[in-house]
Amino acid sequence: MKNHPNNELIRERLIKLRKEKGWTQEQAGKAVGSSKGAWQQWELGTRIPTASTLRSEEHTSELQSQSVIS
Repeated sequence: MKNHPNNELIRERLIKLRKEKGWTQEQAGKAVGSSKGAWQQWELGTRIPTASTLRSEEHTSELQSQSVIS
């Protein structure tokens, strides 16, 4: 999964969205029902969020999943 072509794009968008909100990684993780550690891994590109996590982001209205995956 680490070599998937979209990983870098998703990683960059997650970092951008978090910084636009002025959040720490811990705050961003909590906003999507995840942990600081998971968010860190997404930003590092060692893991990517699942589709269900991206959908949960959209439902929380904290982050727009379209901003991450489009």
